[in-house]
Amino acid sequence: LVINRLPVEPHWQFAQRTLHAAMDIDGMLARAVPLELGGHQIRSLSPVDSVLAAALHGSKDQWLSLRAVTDLAELLCVHPDLDWPVLLHRAKASGIHRMVLLGAALTQRVLDVPLPDIAARGIAADATCQRLAARAHAALFTGPHPIPSIFVLNRFRWQMRERLPDRVAYAARTLLTPRVQHFGIIDLPDTLRFLYPLLKVGHDFIALPLWRATRRTVGKSAA
Repeated sequence: LVINRLPVEPHWQFAQRTLHAAMDIDGMLARAVPLELGGHQIRSLSPVDSVLAAALHGSKDQWLSLRAVTDLAELLCVHPDLDWPVLLHRAKASGIHRMVLLGAALTQRVLDVPLPDIAARGIAADATCQRLAARAHAALFTGPHPIPSIFVLNRFRWQMRERLPDRVAYAARTLLTPRVQHFGIIDLPDTLRFLYPLLKVGHDFIALPLWRATRRTVGKSAA
């Protein structure tokens, strides 16, 4: 969707369901502030909530885009009076505290954005955040790197969650969420649609590996 040459992507969540980010959508909408855009008055996220959304957006793509870092850096620079205690409190409540610190660390590493003491202390106290920031920083300048599929578990997305329940939920949703190809295998009636996650597991982790192993065996025999 393009409006006045500006791309607009409609979303109903800030991140894919598989990531399991418990954002307070109703609260963010209630805190929205007026903004003039293209001569029109619209409502936009508050500065704190904008930083939360930007940090989540960059983290879900593992900060493989320099634009994600610069977007967050610009937000921090245009809001020098940002309420960091409130920001980090909301981040903890949503389970994305490490994602926010990770994004902040990258803005400092890449663009030398000054951070308040509360953010610097949080980064210094989180060794995992520092490792992920170093990894993301290096990837920005050794790419391009494709963004990993949201349906495949990986270490980065696992480690960027600071709470074990969020990690487990991320793993479960990533492994069990069916895709278009699974819905195409069989058209289950509405009363049985709850079986699609089981179908996905059977297809991805039993049938597909067996099929690939059989093809390899046949190929070696033919050779």
